[in-house]
Amino acid sequence: LWQPTGGVLLSAIQRNLTAGYLDFIDTELLSDVLELTPAGSEQVRTLLLADPGNETTSTTLTADAIQFFFLDNADAETADQVLKRLRLKVGRRISEFKKRSNKYPSQGRFTGMWANMEKCRLEGMAQMLENVSMYSSQVILDIREAAE
Repeated sequence: LWQPTGGVLLSAIQRNLTAGYLDFIDTELLSDVLELTPAGSEQVRTLLLADPGNETTSTTLTADAIQFFFLDNADAETADQVLKRLRLKVGRRISEFKKRSNKYPSQGRFTGMWANMEKCRLEGMAQMLENVSMYSSQVILDIREAAE
């Protein structure tokens, strides 16, 4: 995972303080404590809902991973939207992989091993997203029922 330097973190904190996404809160602690402001919460939601694109690049894969990581703190509706988009994206990747595999069948031993590994990875991602989405959908139903 990402391991930013202290300078990178301080710069990011300063930018977010200036933008009004973070603020210091008063506590009895010796060190400063940062809090996400309402504008910051909305910015996080906007970033979670942003679609990094369908291309399979290191940047889009990283964006997908970061968005998935931050779903723990997202509201149920936002999490559901992000999970649906990720499921569709993985479904497209599986479909594209199958088309490429049929067009260029793997003849070699190692090529076949790689193709099988990639197929298993994509299908594993699809299954994991399906499981998480089912859980997320149940959470949304529970929240709606509790609100009634």
